[in-house]
Amino acid sequence: MLHGAAAHRHGPIFLLLILGTLCVAGGENAAAGDSDRAKLVKAAIVLNIARFVIWPDDSFERHPGQVRLCFYRHNPFGAAVDSIRGKKIGDRRLEILVIASRADNAGCNLVFVPPDGLDAFRADDVPKDQHAVLTITDLTASGTVPPADAATLIVLYRDDRRVGFQIDLPAAKRAGLRLGSELLKLARIVGEQG
Repeated sequence: MLHGAAAHRHGPIFLLLILGTLCVAGGENAAAGDSDRAKLVKAAIVLNIARFVIWPDDSFERHPGQVRLCFYRHNPFGAAVDSIRGKKIGDRRLEILVIASRADNAGCNLVFVPPDGLDAFRADDVPKDQHAVLTITDLTASGTVPPADAATLIVLYRDDRRVGFQIDLPAAKRAGLRLGSELLKLARIVGEQG
């Protein structure tokens, strides 16, 4: 089982520092995702979110030593992705892939959906055997807190000059994912409760 040991060592303070860095990293340009530095910060946010997730044991049968972060259709982080490639999440290394469709999920544990691919992702057929996949999208460019969206479990959004994130906790539980309390304390929780 993946426990996100690195996250628990640092606690929520570490994640807060990363999230707060976006404000310092370039203000509105960073929030809109225009700068290379903002891409580095967002890549770090995705890495640190992953460190607070517990996937079912069978999620790693196809790739036992890896956690797979898949970008849907293209990598919006550019060269900044190299700053997180190979980093440890628990006792596994982060592998980065690009997938063309949801059916081509290559054993993805996380799928990051760029904002320009969100409509296509919503329309794409979900594989019947898919479970325990953490989906994330970045809507910071919109400048508003988005409504709950069934397409992704975590949404990055702009909160004034900072990046916040919302989690559809009931959907994450239905997907078989457990999210650490440190992560939940920092998130805006959405989704139907019950």
